[in-house]
Amino acid sequence: MADEKDPLEKEVHKGLKTYAYRTYGEYHPKQNPSGLLKMIKLTTLAMYGEAGWPDHLWLVRSKPKPAVIFIELKRVGGECTEIQLDRHALLRGMGFDVYVAPGLTRAKQILDQAVAKALGKKRSA
Repeated sequence: MADEKDPLEKEVHKGLKTYAYRTYGEYHPKQNPSGLLKMIKLTTLAMYGEAGWPDHLWLVRSKPKPAVIFIELKRVGGECTEIQLDRHALLRGMGFDVYVAPGLTRAKQILDQAVAKALGKKRSA
């Protein structure tokens, strides 16, 4: 069992989603129209022969233009595979923001920075 300072990758996923929705609110047009974020988990694409895509795609409801953020989650010390690095380069080449977050603490910081950027605010981490 991983200790609290080095959670398993699946625990980083769960922790980031919980943090994001508590901090910014999960957007839903009827239940929560004031929420800022919607997360789409891309890890299931591997089942369809599309391995290597970042774990999370975050949609940020921002004006004047909504933002799309890709976050690859790793446990502390984890590294991206070659196909993941290729996918990240492809997405960056298309103009998308792609982040690699080693651990939950860093994942929260990256999400905060990315949301602040999307909202046109400065936020340090």
